[in-house]
Amino acid sequence: MLKIDKLAVAYGGTPVLTDVSLEVEQGALVLVIGPNGHGKSTMLRALSGLIPKSGGRVSFNGKDITRASAPEIFEHGIVHVSEVRNLFNEMTVSENICIGAQSRAAQPRLAERFEMVLDLFPRLGERLDVMAGSLSGGEARMLAIARGLMSGPSLLALDEPTLGMSPIMREETFAKISEISRSGMTILLVEQDFMNSARLTDNIHILENGRIVFGGTRDEIMANDALRSAFLGV
Repeated sequence: MLKIDKLAVAYGGTPVLTDVSLEVEQGALVLVIGPNGHGKSTMLRALSGLIPKSGGRVSFNGKDITRASAPEIFEHGIVHVSEVRNLFNEMTVSENICIGAQSRAAQPRLAERFEMVLDLFPRLGERLDVMAGSLSGGEARMLAIARGLMSGPSLLALDEPTLGMSPIMREETFAKISEISRSGMTILLVEQDFMNSARLTDNIHILENGRIVFGGTRDEIMANDALRSAFLGV
């Protein structure tokens, strides 16, 4: 479905990503972990067309989307849920959810899709008329994911969806991501919380210094003393 081959990104001539290659099969949940500031969010921004790529190739469903614009990539079905709070604060929860239904793929069965996201996030259903700006950090993250699902994505790219959450809210969010994955949605997940996020999948990549330095399972990481020490501190 998604193939990233030797992706490179530079800011002001300074390389940030130099050699990122990975594949995401249809229906899979692929996890990318790594230290802060090593390129995880940059990878997703480049994938979704928000920043230019300086090298490499990206294909999706057999089509080369390396030079596609952000709106074109969105129409291809790749939806990026950013790590920053990117909501319309002066609009209601309901209005924010509906804004997600802008792609052609979202137009059929809008009412059914709306009910689906409320079934998934009942907490949002209790706050439909509340202004998005008044939501807690965890609720805002749930709203961002719900808005992304309203677009009818083929691939959902989640950038640190549990960032800044309480342990209880983090556990609830990971449970929702697992539920979304079990429904057949293809997910590319970027996270720092290895111990919890790694329970969702055995398809894990480590990104360090702009490169993918490991691809494998949770057990393989835990069995590797160097990886365990470098990325888990144990």
